[in-house]
Amino acid sequence: MLIVGFLLILIIIGCMFHSRANKYDYTLNSLKVVKNSINQLNTKLTLILTISLLLFWLIVAEIYLLI
Repeated sequence: MLIVGFLLILIIIGCMFHSRANKYDYTLNSLKVVKNSINQLNTKLTLILTISLLLFWLIVAEIYLLI
């Protein structure tokens, strides 16, 4: 699971920095996708679980990169 989360983070970062000219476009598109996904969630519990899972994997990836 750690490797899957780490690879997911790397893919997102790779997409964001794929092209310097389009760096901000990739970031904005990623944020729009996340926003649309959050808008489709019906319950607050699902929203809280999704955000906490995302934060968990970001923290794990940061710790993994620091080691």
